[in-house]
Amino acid sequence: MDLFNFADWLEDIADEVKGEIEKSVERGAMQISGDAKARCPINTGTLRNSIQTDSEWEGNTCMGIIGTN
Repeated sequence: MDLFNFADWLEDIADEVKGEIEKSVERGAMQISGDAKARCPINTGTLRNSIQTDSEWEGNTCMGIIGTN
């Protein structure tokens, strides 16, 4: 394996790790979202239905975002 192939291999591994981190953050956000939905008041269900999850990268940090409009 030459240096260029090694660099490509490392980049592929980094992309795979980043994808796995994002999946884990999204799973955690979904669990928190589910808990929030279970605990929120249910008058019409609008609040519960409006709770959304997302993930976002800021530099080398992946953040789970849970919120409502």
